Amino acid sequence: MYKGHLEVTIKAAVAAGNILTDYYNDKVQIASKESSRDIVSEVDKFSENAIIELLFNFDPSITIITEEQGKVIGDSMEKYWIIDGLDGTVNYINHIPFFSVSIAYVENGKTQVGAINAPM
Repeated sequence: MYKGHLEVTIKAAVAAGNILTDYYNDKVQIASKESSRDIVSEVDKFSENAIIELLFNFDPSITIITEEQGKVIGDSMEKYWIIDGLDGTVNYINHIPFFSVSIAYVENGKTQVGAINAPM
C-alpha cells in the first residue's frame, strides 16, 4: 500500500547520505541555535533541501516538517513527512562517524514508512 512512499523515502535517505559523505572531510560552516550543543551546519541544510525536493516531487500536496526549517510546505496534518537531514550534527562536525539521516511518513497519526541512513 505504501510501496511508492517507501521507495521515495529510501531514495531520499540515500541521496541525503551521499551529501553528508561528500562533505564529511570538509570544513563546514556552522551556526548556533539556542545552546552550544544545538547547532546547525550548512550540510544540515543541503541534506534537508535534497530530501524536500525528492518528497515534493513525489507528492507536491503533502506537508513536510523538518528539524531546521519547521513546516516547509503543506497544511494537512493528516498526511505528512518528518525529516532530519543530519541527525548528529555535533558528531558530524567533529568527524565522529555516528550520524544519520532520518525520514518518516505519517498518516492519520501513525508512522507508515520510515528510513534511517547512517552513511558512515
